[in-house]
Amino acid sequence: MTGLAKGAKWIAASQLIKVAAQVASIFVLARLMSPSDYGLVALVSVVTTFAMLFKDLGSSAAIIQAQKLPDSLLTTAFWLNMLLGASLTVVVSISALFAPALFDAPLLTPALLMLSIAFPMLSSSAVHQALLERSQQFDIVAKAEIAAATIGLGVAVISAYQGAGVFSVVYQTLCASAISSVLLWRGCAWRPTSPTAWRKTHLLSMLRYSSGLIGFNFVNYFARNADSVIVGRVLSTAILGAYSLAYRIMLFPLQSLTVVVSRSLFPALARLQSDRLGMKATYFSSVRVVAFLVAPLMAGVYFLREPFVRLVFGEQWGLSSEILAWLAPTGFLQALMSTTGVVFMATGKTRLLFKLGIIGAVLQVGAFLLGVQHGVVVMAACYFVSNLLNAIPVAGCCLTELDAKPSELWACIWRPMAGAAVMISGLAMIYGGRVGDTSLGWPGLMLMVATGVLIHGLMVLMVDRKTAGDLLRSVVPVRFRSGAER
Repeated sequence: MTGLAKGAKWIAASQLIKVAAQVASIFVLARLMSPSDYGLVALVSVVTTFAMLFKDLGSSAAIIQAQKLPDSLLTTAFWLNMLLGASLTVVVSISALFAPALFDAPLLTPALLMLSIAFPMLSSSAVHQALLERSQQFDIVAKAEIAAATIGLGVAVISAYQGAGVFSVVYQTLCASAISSVLLWRGCAWRPTSPTAWRKTHLLSMLRYSSGLIGFNFVNYFARNADSVIVGRVLSTAILGAYSLAYRIMLFPLQSLTVVVSRSLFPALARLQSDRLGMKATYFSSVRVVAFLVAPLMAGVYFLREPFVRLVFGEQWGLSSEILAWLAPTGFLQALMSTTGVVFMATGKTRLLFKLGIIGAVLQVGAFLLGVQHGVVVMAACYFVSNLLNAIPVAGCCLTELDAKPSELWACIWRPMAGAAVMISGLAMIYGGRVGDTSLGWPGLMLMVATGVLIHGLMVLMVDRKTAGDLLRSVVPVRFRSGAER
């Protein structure tokens, strides 16, 4: 098993546990908290999510990407992160003092004051995590994340059951941050030296690299949240709810997949900076797997969106299924394009990534402003078009960095796309008249899903057997494969 596949396997396990803990947290805490307490959780999340954009100023990515790592560079990064963590604590604490006046929520101040302690803890282990990921020791990182997620969830549930309200989430975050930091320190042998060992040259080199990455994350944060603001402002909160549900259905599985791919692919490509052929082969191998997994998933969401939304969420969410007709193909495009950022980071072209992020943000926000005037479904259609237009310069620059041709990218994605198209066509021929039938229940939906899996499986055997075999070999332990072969 290659290091890339092994790393992806551990990250996938960690991501699965974290997603399960997140889902459990959403449902359990919603049952144990009052609506007002749950609203406070949302406000706390907005502040912390924004603050996390600046927790290490991209120094972790700079460590993974660097070809040489003198100890003075690591020490400089460590003390820079500690300064940033302390600064975030101060900024969030000061902001917390003004929170009650803005949101009429007195408990928000003590919640944010307590939560601000988590930033220095997270900053203290950023270098250790970067070193572990650089050396592809994802097993240590994954075990730390799994322990933090599960224990943190337990603390949150117990606290909420005892009536802690919004503080149950605060305790969860503090506990998870402390456990993760301690385990990462234990798993990495490196230790920082005195702050006097920092070097200005290392600081400037890290900032040159990370400035574009920070800019991209900043622009991307606002671009990804602009749709909710625009819909809530121009239309209504009810329509915003339908749009948000559809967006989460599309984004939830994609986020989990892209996190796995990006975290495992970045250190692998960074080690291949001087080997463009090796970098290109590794990148296209990952794109092939992403397309193989996402194409049928999004095709299935597109075809079965009406019965799925109706049966899972209820008749009142019918608008969400209409929106998903455009968000499903958008999800496939975003999954493919999410892999390009890793190439720019690995090759040190973070400023190019920032410029492309600005282009994407302008296209997306423009699509939101134009489409929302004609309704949320038209806005979703404009969002798809903006992603399609944005894919052209992003893919072009990525291929240039890899010295690759568009035909090489097309060779990675046409088989999964063809398999997904045949799957939808087959389902339409067999069940076309029943998809919109409101009397269709869970057994009928499960039968459609099983039929789609069967059709796609047959297509894979005919046109994409190699990708399926490679993916299987990366997931199934060698001892089981060898036993089956015997």
